[in-house]
Amino acid sequence: MKKLFALIVIMLTFSSVQAQTRHVKLSEVKESDQFMYFYFDLFLQEFSYSLKYMVEGEDYYLNMSKESFGKIRLTREEALYYESRGVDTKVRQVVEPFYQFSSDLVRLGQINYGLQRILVSSESSTSAVEEARLKIVAMNRTIEEMYSYLDDIDRIELRNGTDVLRFDTSGVRMWLGRMREKAGEYALILGGLPVKEGLWIDVSNKNPMLFENVSIYGHSDYGGDVSISIEHENRTIIYTVKVSKNGDFSLPYSFDELGEYRIYAGQRVDDKIEISNVVVVRVRKIPSKFIMDAKFEGIVGEGLEVRGRLVDYYGHPLGGAKIYMNSSEVMTDEEGFFHKEFYSNSPESERISLIFPGDDIHMGANMSVEIEFLKHPVTIFLEASPKKVFLGEEATLKGEIRGVHGEVPISIYMNGGFYKRIQTNGSFEFSVKFDSLGTYTFYALYPGDELHNGARSNMVTISVIKGTEKRSSSFIMVLLALFLLGSLIYWRKHEFKPLRKEKKEEMVKGMKMRDEEFIELIRQKPELPEDVKEAYKLLFERLISSFNLRRSLTPREVLEKLKGMEFHEDLKVVTELHEKEVYGGMKLKDEERELFFQKLQDILEVLGYA
Repeated sequence: MKKLFALIVIMLTFSSVQAQTRHVKLSEVKESDQFMYFYFDLFLQEFSYSLKYMVEGEDYYLNMSKESFGKIRLTREEALYYESRGVDTKVRQVVEPFYQFSSDLVRLGQINYGLQRILVSSESSTSAVEEARLKIVAMNRTIEEMYSYLDDIDRIELRNGTDVLRFDTSGVRMWLGRMREKAGEYALILGGLPVKEGLWIDVSNKNPMLFENVSIYGHSDYGGDVSISIEHENRTIIYTVKVSKNGDFSLPYSFDELGEYRIYAGQRVDDKIEISNVVVVRVRKIPSKFIMDAKFEGIVGEGLEVRGRLVDYYGHPLGGAKIYMNSSEVMTDEEGFFHKEFYSNSPESERISLIFPGDDIHMGANMSVEIEFLKHPVTIFLEASPKKVFLGEEATLKGEIRGVHGEVPISIYMNGGFYKRIQTNGSFEFSVKFDSLGTYTFYALYPGDELHNGARSNMVTISVIKGTEKRSSSFIMVLLALFLLGSLIYWRKHEFKPLRKEKKEEMVKGMKMRDEEFIELIRQKPELPEDVKEAYKLLFERLISSFNLRRSLTPREVLEKLKGMEFHEDLKVVTELHEKEVYGGMKLKDEERELFFQKLQDILEVLGYA
């Protein structure tokens, strides 16, 4: 479902800092909406250029305004997607006035283009002039709406720490003002064309959805007030509006019932009633759509949950709606969410069709998603002891394979070539005697089967040296140990000398430690950094070294490279939460932070972190 451009946008605009992370004081939290500000400010520049080209008569404004609207619409949809995933972001609030302005900008361009075609046409019939007059009214009405959306944009407050960021709409306002002047020029041109007096009316959208805001507008040569009649079935509603000095009038309106409407204007002129043309409006149901991923992945033999949300065009959830997923029925909850589990005993992929048939006021929706059942992930870990041996001595290599059941074959490779094959049901061990000097690299390989992925272990290196090198190294280590021991004795002799006897005995007693306690102490795991970025960096380094990956890979690329590992799902959670805080600028909530460190710790334990 996700399109790369909008995904980047949303990642950049996760800027509302939630001051809920442990050990972070509220006063120390700095909120930064800079990325979001820069992104939407670019749209203001595009709006200015579209209006400039429109004023100057360059047809490029049509495509430019449509391209801007397409990007904003995509951003709006992406914001809705992330909101349905529980991500709290300001994008939904910021994007709305930009979306409405951009939509009106497209409409203004279409009106302007149609009006120019009428004015340059060799035909100047009465009907053409009447149509042009109505387009000028529509143009002025659209411009007024656009000014109101700019006012909404002016009221948006974003933050960069303690600084308030506000959008500058002055450039857009200047060119919008020039378009208002251009509408006046069009009116002067029309004033010189022959046309009979009359009353005309039109609607900005003749096929609106329920509750959509439209504009009923028109032109009268008689001044005074105009009565606008809206007929639906056997009922008529009448509104009275005032005609402006230039003969224009308008009425904002939205329809709350489906069906066909007849709209016309009436006006008393002298002793008779003038009736305008009749406009037929057909009100349609509100579109609906599914908000969900395009693909879901699971493991063979385990449940795979397909989740989504059903909303309408306005972003409102459709609760209690019946959805068909292939041949099954599911119901949405009050927030529009739904889910269903699928199972498979073999690796396969399948397309699932989702259909919402619609209801009394909502149009139906359909979508197709892919589900894929993957083989069980398998991991192999290998270690060597010792890692430096004399020529002619042996080293022992121990390993473990996880994620399989029963006895499976594992191939051992040395310096890139096949060395031996081992049958194991979990742990395995073998010894290697070295008759040549040099460096030897080993790794284990499992080929996989119909239910399990293949796996390759980490690489271990053993150095084979001459006896003198090791003795020299051992001799140096002995000297160093003696030096440290001597320093300790000297320090204890001089440092504790002034102490009282009982205090000295207490300290000496406290310094005594059984061998088992000492070994347990040195085996304790180093404490993880409390910072999310630093903790992930530690994990990243461990993954890179354990699986011989390139250091230039991104976290997402590392996640993809390790697809199939038994800890892949945990790594996916860790990666997404890391992206949210580090790349998105949004502090993790308490429960998210706890989940992040729990999953990260689980992965490190699998990797043998100590």
